[in-house]
Amino acid sequence: MLNKILYALVYSFSLLPLSLLLAFAKVLAYLNFYIIGYRKKLVIKNITNSFPNKTETEILAFTKMFYVRFFSFIMESLKLFSTDINELQRRTSCINPEIFSDPILANKSIIGVSGHLFNWEWLVGVRDKAPQKHMHGIYHPLTNKFWDEKIQQSRAIVGTDLITTSEIKERIRDKPNDGQSFYVFISDQSPSQYKKAKEFITFLSQPTAVITGWANLVIEKNFNVMYVEPIFVKPGHYQYKLHHIRPDGPEGFEPMELVKKYHELLEKSIHNQPFNYLWTHKKWKHKYPNNHS
Repeated sequence: MLNKILYALVYSFSLLPLSLLLAFAKVLAYLNFYIIGYRKKLVIKNITNSFPNKTETEILAFTKMFYVRFFSFIMESLKLFSTDINELQRRTSCINPEIFSDPILANKSIIGVSGHLFNWEWLVGVRDKAPQKHMHGIYHPLTNKFWDEKIQQSRAIVGTDLITTSEIKERIRDKPNDGQSFYVFISDQSPSQYKKAKEFITFLSQPTAVITGWANLVIEKNFNVMYVEPIFVKPGHYQYKLHHIRPDGPEGFEPMELVKKYHELLEKSIHNQPFNYLWTHKKWKHKYPNNHS
């Protein structure tokens, strides 16, 4: 009953015009930066370590801008509970849909990899242009089944079918590589357990543990792979650019080659719009092991 009451409140709140919700986000950003301080120390630390040449004044300016984007993202995500596809189509676009005409991409399904760049939730701009019949978003399910179902329903508006991280290997392996599916991974999290933090790269000026499972699936299934780059245009409006990631040699990818290429593209995106990255997450919680070769 409590979940239903809370959902009714959230849904009612989501019915407000997005312009009003984004104005509220600015108020929350101000309160958080000057009073509440949610993960403020972590954000400043992450930005400082990632941009060692920036001054303290520049770091604080990035931090302020980030919190506006962060709370705007929350409001935009809430809006998914009540918005319709036409509204999202008006606010999103794909910069380079002609990429799908490349004959190299024909007849193979695609694994799309993106990072925690705002707004990774609003992928309508890609869904509208992708020729694949099925688009799947890979996600970590919520422990609360009621809210997990509501999240799935809200993301269906974007045109994606959600698949849990525990199911994805089996789902992909059971399907033919026939060019009919587009799987989207958000692949910049830290490995969930230290024992899994076996591979490190240099990312944003620091040693970074990386996830490699998605890259192994690309190689195993011989999928095409794209970096999906969300670009902030103005409040409530985004563009998405697709980058076809290709191997260096004719023999195909090595897993770490693919992971590095993806992170290089992600790093460029962050340098272009540093305020548009989710600096609150603990990407660098794993330390580089002393015995790592």
